[in-house]
Amino acid sequence: MQKKHTASCSSQLARIAHTAFATFAVVAMALIVTSFAAAGGQTEVTKPAVPSGPVTLTWWGDSDFEDANMQIADGFNNANQNITIKYQGFPYDAYIPKLQAAFAARQAPDAAQVFGSWMPNYEKNGLLAAIPNAQEYQNRFYAPTTAGYTYKGVLYGLPHEFNIENGGVLTYPAMFKAKGLAYPPKSWDEIVKDGQALTVMSGNLFKVRGFDFINTDSVMFLFLANILQQGATYWTSDGHVNFTSPQAVKAMQFEVDLINKYHLTDLSEVANTDIDSSDTFFKGGAAMSMRGPWVIAVGQQQYKLTDFGYAPLPSFVPGNPPSFAAESGWGEVVATQTKYKEAAWKFLDYMMSKPIEEQFNLATYTVPADKAIAQDPAFAEKVPLMKTSLDMLQYGRPLGLVWDRDFLSNAIYEGYQTMVAKKETVEEGLKKIQDSVNTMIDQHTN
Repeated sequence: MQKKHTASCSSQLARIAHTAFATFAVVAMALIVTSFAAAGGQTEVTKPAVPSGPVTLTWWGDSDFEDANMQIADGFNNANQNITIKYQGFPYDAYIPKLQAAFAARQAPDAAQVFGSWMPNYEKNGLLAAIPNAQEYQNRFYAPTTAGYTYKGVLYGLPHEFNIENGGVLTYPAMFKAKGLAYPPKSWDEIVKDGQALTVMSGNLFKVRGFDFINTDSVMFLFLANILQQGATYWTSDGHVNFTSPQAVKAMQFEVDLINKYHLTDLSEVANTDIDSSDTFFKGGAAMSMRGPWVIAVGQQQYKLTDFGYAPLPSFVPGNPPSFAAESGWGEVVATQTKYKEAAWKFLDYMMSKPIEEQFNLATYTVPADKAIAQDPAFAEKVPLMKTSLDMLQYGRPLGLVWDRDFLSNAIYEGYQTMVAKKETVEEGLKKIQDSVNTMIDQHTN
């Protein structure tokens, strides 16, 4: 999906190995189902036990969050004499299959840091313990952040972040000023017009892309947002996607036009999987680039830049709310099989306290899932370029139960390339995407 992130960046950059994940998930979940069938289909292996003596809990996480996670573990251990957290971090590419294999073999850690979009199959197969006091937590967090941790109305995990990919665009204000353009653009018409003025070509090659969005996440989330912002939905009443509605066709045609009609970017970035579109921007190769706010830390820390901005993206339909779809990002779960659920709940409660949540969000540059933190002016002052995203959170809607989010994004991304290449019409391409995604959904639900 994207290349690897540093410890200071947000989760989206960590989600890179989507193709391997999509393939492995089918095998891993088959093993999980087989394992549970062999156990008689039980979802409760042991009953919760209040520790009467010293207890050690194993907690797994993404090693890209190593510093933040170690601070959490050390803080909890210092405050709790009878419970010790043994933290183990794993590189993202290795973590996904390791976690799946551990649950399949009934050797899961007591608690795990996971990405919400991975969780539906774990929840469906009874591998996660339901969260106590769920309603209290649900009220604290934005709906998109808990949706991936919820199955059939039961909450199975607690989120750290609001995983937002919409609502903001990287910009170079000085480029606008040099061209005499008002900043920031207030409509998509202005984005197109300004993008054309800011584009710099060398023959047939882009030196500066006027508006860049060629990455798996942006292509998908821009498409879904532009459906929602027309007042429509991309879901049917029976849990399938509808990508052939007039609103979906209009949304995708616009994305195709950004390349074929307006010439604001091209598909040449697709061939270079080691370079993210945000890298193109930070190297001066784009005047505007649609990316989630996690890339702000990349620009500031990896590229040492201070001259860029992060401007709001306007609604696709002027006057309509800038609604967008969001998947559930990083959070914490407890394995059903743990012998010490009460101790694990105590650890999760500690992690979800406001001071620790804010500490994690600041250390990892993640957008808070907790409304109280996200809406606190003092938090925004500490991360000023994140304010654009913080102001957008109220318009977020859950992505929906897609089961295999990476399959969905790949299908849209690959179909988009086919449509841009004029190998299929927009209507034909969307029908093919719709059919393949609905087949995937049926495989998970039948």
